[in-house]
Amino acid sequence: MTDGGQECRRDSFEGWSRRHLDPARPGAPRRASLATVPEVVLGELARSARGVIVLAVDGLGHRVAQRVWPGAALRTLTGTVPSTSATAWLTALTGAAPAEHGAVGMAYRAGDSLVLGVTGAVLAGDPRPRAVLKPLRRTVFERSPRPALALARELDHLPGPWAPALLRGARRAPAVDPDALAAQASDPRRLAEAVAAQVSATADRGLAWVYVNLDEYVHAHGFDEAVHEGMAALGAAAADWARAGWTVLAHSDHGQVPVAPDPALARAWAALDTPDECELPAG
Repeated sequence: MTDGGQECRRDSFEGWSRRHLDPARPGAPRRASLATVPEVVLGELARSARGVIVLAVDGLGHRVAQRVWPGAALRTLTGTVPSTSATAWLTALTGAAPAEHGAVGMAYRAGDSLVLGVTGAVLAGDPRPRAVLKPLRRTVFERSPRPALALARELDHLPGPWAPALLRGARRAPAVDPDALAAQASDPRRLAEAVAAQVSATADRGLAWVYVNLDEYVHAHGFDEAVHEGMAALGAAAADWARAGWTVLAHSDHGQVPVAPDPALARAWAALDTPDECELPAG
């Protein structure tokens, strides 16, 4: 019998679950969840003399992190349900469950409209949404007792309500040119070099959060050698920042697994994913 099971015998399951389970993923321990990221960041910020750099690496799997960052203290975090980026990043920056922050997938309801979260485009229903995301808990930036800087990179160019909700309370670093971002996203080694240079040139003290768009490359190429080399270089930069007095944290929103396309399954799904059968278009 685990300690949790022994406690469950002494208390109601409802009371035990409120204290120990992750609201972002029913049944998952709170200690190992994306929902705990804000508390970890703020706790390290209180202890660090210079401040905390957070590398928000989109799409980095735990096994790759183990391989490329052998000197780091690693732990596995459970994700959100669904594990899509729009949902997971809001949970990671607010601690709120998807049902609370409202981004329950790449698309969400806004009144009588269906809205694509990261762009704000209306997919169905009223073309003028009467509501946006539900009110959020305060972001880690709003809760930070020290200046908070966001190097939002690709997120700076998203027109919808999702990115402002995600980065509320942070001072934005100067936006990076979209063409430069696209070139960096196509090569993890170039991406790591650009991120390291931007952080070193921009971050001073307090909280510095930087979005690292690894996800786009991994979708196309998987976790190949370029990913390993790029993330190893980013780890070396993190070690340099740590020697300069920073505390460096890194986490992802989700990992990825290889998928073999099945044409028959794709045809069957396409036959079902129609307005006649599905109120919401599939993600």
